[in-house]
Amino acid sequence: MDSIIDEQSPSMLNRDKRLLEICNQLSIGFHVTIDDIEILRFDQGRVSEIYRIVFKNGKQPIVNDGSNQIPIQQLVIKLFRPDPPYNPYESKLNSLITGFERLGPRIYLTGDDYIVMEYIDAKAFSRQNDMDEKFVQLLASRLARFHSLQVPITKNSYKDRYRYVFEGWADEKFWQKIYDESSIGMNALRKNKCHTIIDYNVRMECKFLRAQIESIDPVIVFCHQDLNHSNIFIINDKQQMDIKFIDFDYSGYNLRGMDIGRYFADCEKFEQYSDEGIIGDEKMLRFIHYYLDENCHIYGQNYRHDPRNSSNTLLREGKLFVLFAQMIDILFCLWETITEPKHRDEYCIWAESRYKEYRQFKARIANENIFQ
Repeated sequence: MDSIIDEQSPSMLNRDKRLLEICNQLSIGFHVTIDDIEILRFDQGRVSEIYRIVFKNGKQPIVNDGSNQIPIQQLVIKLFRPDPPYNPYESKLNSLITGFERLGPRIYLTGDDYIVMEYIDAKAFSRQNDMDEKFVQLLASRLARFHSLQVPITKNSYKDRYRYVFEGWADEKFWQKIYDESSIGMNALRKNKCHTIIDYNVRMECKFLRAQIESIDPVIVFCHQDLNHSNIFIINDKQQMDIKFIDFDYSGYNLRGMDIGRYFADCEKFEQYSDEGIIGDEKMLRFIHYYLDENCHIYGQNYRHDPRNSSNTLLREGKLFVLFAQMIDILFCLWETITEPKHRDEYCIWAESRYKEYRQFKARIANENIFQ
């Protein structure tokens, strides 16, 4: 939910000035003052700040919507923080191409430290949508289209993603802070009775999971790589229902199971970091069926004849990447446990819940020839 920026601190005044400068670069001859815009904050995260700008007093910039020059009443500005943990150039390029293909918001303007994009009046994908056939079909087809995009960024660095997670993020110092007897993490785990994490070493599980992922015969596509429900927007206007994706900071080439597994891991959940269980094979195969149908529309019916594109192969990949999605959540919550004192207990409990679900799902698929 966005909120009006009304603070008068020097940092906020500087931020308002920066946003105003960007607005005045939108079109030739267009000029607004601070009184002509309303600034609402969408998100102020670790890696970026996102603002909604509403134009007032009859001021409307003229932008290109892909086919026409049109006036707009509002837009979104994303400001990159210094030294983000991703490549801002690739993030902007990803955003431009997905917007051009109408799989994401239209991009109106970019600069060294910002993107100006279309404001989309939409709702995030929800648990109710997960249980509605028409939304599942639409999401699967849009994801297939997204995976078919040709983006001019490196295509052979997909292993860097796992290297970053298992070596860079969860490095030796990280594990010491979790499992050393007198560490911050271990004290929090004991306090909150996180027996699953204490008794079943997460670090060893990471080694197992990485080996399993690297054993896959890779089908590399352009992946979102952060496909949680809040990054899937449903647009339901009077003419046609549609789905668009947002937030392409981490998008890049990877195994297609990365996105499919994340969707399965979060599907029909009340809360993201819960142990509510993973959907059954029937629902996974329903999504895969629609995903394959759309790929056949894109590439032709021979797509389905490749053994790597069979329903069973995609089901195996999806299940393996369910575990990876769960592990990402576990590691994130453990990281927050040792770095965020105010929310330490909360994240510690979430990590325990997610690890319980991870182990339950791993046991469920243990006899399905998923693991090498």
